[in-house]
Amino acid sequence: MSPTIFPVDVDSTSNTINSILSLINRWEPVAHSACNAVSLSCLLGFLVFVEAPKRYPPERRWHVFTSRANQLLLGMWIFGAAYNIAMIYYDGTGSFSSLTAATVLITGVETCYVWFSWLRATVILGFHTPPRIYHLFKNLTYIIPFSGIVPIILEFLPFNKGSLTAAIMYMLGVGIGGIVTCVVDLFFLYSFIAHARQYSADEKAPAATNTNPSGASTKSKVNELRIIASFGVWSTAFALATLGCFLGAVVCMLLQPGRMEGSVLTAYFVCW
Repeated sequence: MSPTIFPVDVDSTSNTINSILSLINRWEPVAHSACNAVSLSCLLGFLVFVEAPKRYPPERRWHVFTSRANQLLLGMWIFGAAYNIAMIYYDGTGSFSSLTAATVLITGVETCYVWFSWLRATVILGFHTPPRIYHLFKNLTYIIPFSGIVPIILEFLPFNKGSLTAAIMYMLGVGIGGIVTCVVDLFFLYSFIAHARQYSADEKAPAATNTNPSGASTKSKVNELRIIASFGVWSTAFALATLGCFLGAVVCMLLQPGRMEGSVLTAYFVCW
């Protein structure tokens, strides 16, 4: 059975490095599942024992789960946990159906990530962008969930699920959501950097008064937006690097269709 996520034969015994990377690639979903379980437990603990008592009276503490931001955060971790379980099942059985399920679930992760990022930084995004551009990118975020439909369609098409054609169609389908996520991430990155530069310029101006984009003059709010912008730069850069690795895996498959080996296989394992 192929140790890769896609139904393509590989020669993982061609050298020691590839053998090691193949083993890592096989156990990576298991490690992710364990980390995901710990992270989800920590998030639930924080919401229940820290945020809920701080924000709500005892009889309304369950409302902590009605917050859209919290729902999206939980969605990211829950979809991520389910994705890892689907990938473990795929590694064990090679079932194309489990691969389809994994794709739909990773689309859920992308959707929750982008929607949470937008919700968190909507003030910054609107302040540094003309209304027409702002609404254009906001509408783009609604396309991401529909990219999960593509693998479902592929599931019912009459072709060999283990062929290179199936693998390429699958990756192109996944790529739709990835490309849209990348475009929106670039918009995030531009807005966050612009806000960080403006904050730095205001700090250096001798007579400057720190004001946030909504017009409030509270220093705490300005600092909050600065933190969001700084964190947003790093999280967006990480998301873009992840998509770059995915595209690198696609290029490796196209360079050696049907069977990967040698340095191309090494590059594939590293990217994936």
